[in-house]
Amino acid sequence: MMPPNSAKRLPDANFASRLGANFASRRALLKASLLAGAGLGLGACATLPTSGPVRVADHGVRQADLVLQYAQGPVKGASPTQIVEGFLLACAAGYSDEFATARSFLLGQAASSWRPDAQVWIYDSAGNARVTDASDGSINVSAPALATLDAKGIYSVAFGGANHELTLSLATDGSGQWRIAALPDGVLLSATSFQNAFAAQNLYFFNRSRTALVADRRWVLRRRLTAHVVSALLTGPAPWLNQTLSSAIPDGVTLGSGGVEVSQAVATVDLSSEVANASANDKQAIVRQLATTLGQLGSVNQVIVDCGGTVIGSSATIRQGHRSPGAVVAASAAGLVRLEGNNTKVLLDAGALGEGINGVAVADANTIYLQRNNALERLSVSTKTLTQVNGDTDLGPVCADNSGWVWLYQGANVLVYSPQGTRYTLAVPSNLPIAAFDVASDGNRLAYAVAVGESMRVSVCAVVRDDKGVPTGLGEAYSIYQTDVAALSWVDEVTVAVLATANTAGVGQLTYAPVGGMVTDMTQVTNAVRLVSGKHGGQVSVLTTQGQLMVSSGATWVPSYSGLRAATYSRV
Repeated sequence: MMPPNSAKRLPDANFASRLGANFASRRALLKASLLAGAGLGLGACATLPTSGPVRVADHGVRQADLVLQYAQGPVKGASPTQIVEGFLLACAAGYSDEFATARSFLLGQAASSWRPDAQVWIYDSAGNARVTDASDGSINVSAPALATLDAKGIYSVAFGGANHELTLSLATDGSGQWRIAALPDGVLLSATSFQNAFAAQNLYFFNRSRTALVADRRWVLRRRLTAHVVSALLTGPAPWLNQTLSSAIPDGVTLGSGGVEVSQAVATVDLSSEVANASANDKQAIVRQLATTLGQLGSVNQVIVDCGGTVIGSSATIRQGHRSPGAVVAASAAGLVRLEGNNTKVLLDAGALGEGINGVAVADANTIYLQRNNALERLSVSTKTLTQVNGDTDLGPVCADNSGWVWLYQGANVLVYSPQGTRYTLAVPSNLPIAAFDVASDGNRLAYAVAVGESMRVSVCAVVRDDKGVPTGLGEAYSIYQTDVAALSWVDEVTVAVLATANTAGVGQLTYAPVGGMVTDMTQVTNAVRLVSGKHGGQVSVLTTQGQLMVSSGATWVPSYSGLRAATYSRV
């Protein structure tokens, strides 16, 4: 027997031929927890053959990881450590065989009661997953934590150098073979194995007034993807969005016996009997919600919803379109200008505009908000009249949503101005001073950064509104990324671009951080001071200290306009 706390080399695909003799009996122990810090006092070990990218731009994907579909069951005479190692391999392949092989490593009650779908512990493939003997005779599995996925497909990032640590107990069966007798519900997967099994998809739920559908990003199994997407939609919005979004689909509705069938790009969704009593308006909303959600898959361009064989509604042909961010509106030497291609239109000349403009946001075709040395002003384009709105000089950069509401921050508060100019004040969940901030185009979600320890944490939260659409508060924080933040901006409905603080050479890293997903490092940029994005799936631009508006072209940045002091897109 190896001494307690000694590290074991994790298995490769052919480890079964090298299995050895039994270990002595072990005392049962069961726990599953996140442990802060990386120093666990474990010895050297090798990774499971399931490594892969944590940051999409940083790590390649090993071909061996991609082809891992099946695993070998327990081999006669396997030791407790080897049984655990084999079980981990079988979990990585479990989405191909419904975890039948993984259950063969479990004993009696554990085999029947274990729920692999309860959660997924995703570990950072840049580190090592380790199997060791515990001092009390149990087996520990430890891996550097990347995230956790819950049963609803909600992805929660792990921060602070945490580790996933699971402890399993083993016992012998009637034939004297070691099996796992107690273990936590869920599976441990590397980032690559996770991405091989799961896909990120947007579910769509209505805002409070049912005037718009808002994306809620989830991870669902790739196998039988369409059915899993619908099943996830039936569970309702993520908890952090519960106060803002709702589903037209009644509580308790499940997939009917017909499930989801796709034929010639038409998806027929059979729902349980609860939808039969829905109102005509609710049935239309259910169809719209399903069509918007399934339309993103590419394989579906129409949705039919039925209940027990009776059609309750069908969608028109689903058309995916790209929304233009519109023209650039900017402060320049010529004044406030609208830039579109080679065309320049002066909205307010330089003399009337004056000096000190360092922020701009377009509320509507006739209303533009400006910041002069951070203080807020409102411009009526038709009358060319400037009115001071807020004279404070400690305001953060101004931004706007699609409905004409204007947003900015002051300390730990978010200031919101309605299209009529009424001001509302909302406190961020952390009650910490905001370092960077942006509103999603739909106006239902905010992204912001606050200092946490020696770094900054980027979080999103929902905007809570009353029956009249007036913001009354902000929902709970859902953290998505951590770095030193210089600026951030929504890129599309589920992705936040984060510009890290520049190094001494003025170079900053641009990163795309999905709301519930793995981050992607984009190209670096020099002397950037502000992110400028149309928020509708187009690429993000950056404004530099030299007044250039830069757009990325491959691995480089090229200027689109020069001589700007502040800039935004006209359609946000």
